[in-house]
Amino acid sequence: MRFATRRHHLRAVPVATMFRVTDRLHCGRTVRVPGHEIAPIVSAWLAELGAHSPLVDELARAARVGDWSLACAIGDQLSVDVAVSAAA
Repeated sequence: MRFATRRHHLRAVPVATMFRVTDRLHCGRTVRVPGHEIAPIVSAWLAELGAHSPLVDELARAARVGDWSLACAIGDQLSVDVAVSAAA
């Protein structure tokens, strides 16, 4: 005996992952941004201090791919914290 089956085609709705980025050097200033904005915001914060670092791109990449041990290590070097932001 064969049973008829129905295939339901579900479409995934892309949801941009948002990240919480905290500047440890400026009273814990925090922003909520998509992954592609991590490097620009951290670069801007560093520029306020007269600094520049190529590590900001590595930080953003590590966060986007979920390599949290690397993101934490780089964040320590840059004095920032990055975490996945809870949905609003």
